[in-house]
Amino acid sequence: MQMKKTISTLLILIMASFTLSSPGQADTPVAEQFVSPFQPGEGYFGYRSIPDFTLHFTSPVLMGMETTGDTANAVRSCNSLTDSKCANSNFWTFSTALDACTTVNSNNCIDAVTAVDDSGKSLEVNLDQTFPGIRPQDYVGDNSQNLPNGGKVHFYSIPSAPHAGGNLYVPIVLVDGNKEGSANSGTFKPGQIRIGFYAVTVINGKYDVKMRQTDVSRYNSRYMVTTMGGEEKCIINDETSCALPQAIPLNIKFGMRIRTSFAAPGWFHGRFSDPEIKISTDASRNTILDVAAHAVVTPIFALWKKKTDLPQSLLDFYKKQPFPLGGTGSGAGDAVKQSGDPMSWSLMFDPVGYSQNDMDQFLQWLPVFGDKSTVEPTYWSMYADNGDINSNRCSPGSDVLTGVVSTNASQYISGPPQWDSNSQTLEYKVAAAHFTSTGEVFKGSYDLAIQSDYARCLYGFTKAPIKATISIISNSGDSAIVTTTVRESNNFLYLAAKGFTFSNPTIQVKLSQEAPAPVVTPTPAATPSVTSTPEPTASTAPTTQPTGPTPKPTVVAKKTTITCIKRKTLKTVTAVKPICPTGYKKK
Repeated sequence: MQMKKTISTLLILIMASFTLSSPGQADTPVAEQFVSPFQPGEGYFGYRSIPDFTLHFTSPVLMGMETTGDTANAVRSCNSLTDSKCANSNFWTFSTALDACTTVNSNNCIDAVTAVDDSGKSLEVNLDQTFPGIRPQDYVGDNSQNLPNGGKVHFYSIPSAPHAGGNLYVPIVLVDGNKEGSANSGTFKPGQIRIGFYAVTVINGKYDVKMRQTDVSRYNSRYMVTTMGGEEKCIINDETSCALPQAIPLNIKFGMRIRTSFAAPGWFHGRFSDPEIKISTDASRNTILDVAAHAVVTPIFALWKKKTDLPQSLLDFYKKQPFPLGGTGSGAGDAVKQSGDPMSWSLMFDPVGYSQNDMDQFLQWLPVFGDKSTVEPTYWSMYADNGDINSNRCSPGSDVLTGVVSTNASQYISGPPQWDSNSQTLEYKVAAAHFTSTGEVFKGSYDLAIQSDYARCLYGFTKAPIKATISIISNSGDSAIVTTTVRESNNFLYLAAKGFTFSNPTIQVKLSQEAPAPVVTPTPAATPSVTSTPEPTASTAPTTQPTGPTPKPTVVAKKTTITCIKRKTLKTVTAVKPICPTGYKKK
């Protein structure tokens, strides 16, 4: 298993002088511009749960490594695959944001941005300025090796969708990947796609640029992501300009079309509502990914606490984690310091994953926060990764949209819901504080759309129609009554729950099915023997008529044939009710 950690050094203290308000709103805090507190001294643990997939990955970089197995012996930032200082690299990684498509033949780019208001009206969207300027680790890509260019993104203006700081928006599509071997061998295997949509205001000043670490001592595995510096308050920045986030209007569905040279993962999760997602391919075999959704309000958390004031159960939790511990602070990833006096170093944990371990960590910290969030910004962010589905026998392939799960919870499990065969239920865990920063009860939302064929395979259903009821089970075991919907349409099963409360409820879906219709198997007629039979005569003709109803003839179900296509492969299916195999679609 490839293990990844996100480790970064303490953010430069120059950030402390920056006001957290947008221009013209100096007295009004903006939740989207929240900056985590700085390390107060040594001997502290901190926890930062800011669920922004792109905040940590806005600096493009191509890394060349000299490795032995998973061990990194040398780490360098490369300006291209032909960079002489990276000539001896045998393992490569990249991370970058995609820019706007400039021609119909452009690839690895954003093809369009859309906005639709609640009345269904499409709003005018205009391509605006390029942003930002060159950053220290920008690089030149190579499409023939599935390596997108590093560098800039574009803003878009939407005049009919104003926000507190104007009408500029920035879509950020971040992709990463790696490959084995020399610069000229093989192609990059994309790993993840992170997608975010932000309302922004551009401000000028002096800003720190996030960079990838090249100190090999900071890498205990070649798969680690180790960064330094950066501006937490900026969605993206260079040394003189910052795209400052604003609240995203909740009454507009924002979307984008993305064109890539590689297949898009088929499982999406994130913080958005009412999603519309479609994966297709064009005549050149490029992947076309269309996504659209509403933003949601999501609680975030950040604080430091003296280690001696933390619960023993939380300290024991970290004793079981891989060593050295990663995060932000004076002890981040430093095995020597972490082996010494615990009061001589500090560390803020900064999880970016959505595994059960990440859920457990969040729940350990929740009582420390008093079951109350720090602030509640808006988010429109989603994450795509086949890792959530490729490990099971029902994987439909990367060119098929398998499912989408979305919530406004602070923490959740990113994969499909777990099937409990004993209770015949789907179970999905979410977590957040029970109260907002102002003491109000926080209400949750959950949406799941999962391909019907995939769900039937994954959970062992038949082809019969699926019926379902949804319950929200609180951590005390009580069942809450909330607004729920269940439907099946166009080969997708849709589930939704709105208005439930936290801290750690389980969304439980009880499934049932109608008995499948019996299949009529016609009895083959006996082959008649060819004999000479004399015409009936008066003596041989029947003298009585048969009694009772005349038997109905056996109905033979009529079979039809359809043609199914997957890329350039055609298959024909002949059946009473033919259905294309998983991964194919009807031609």
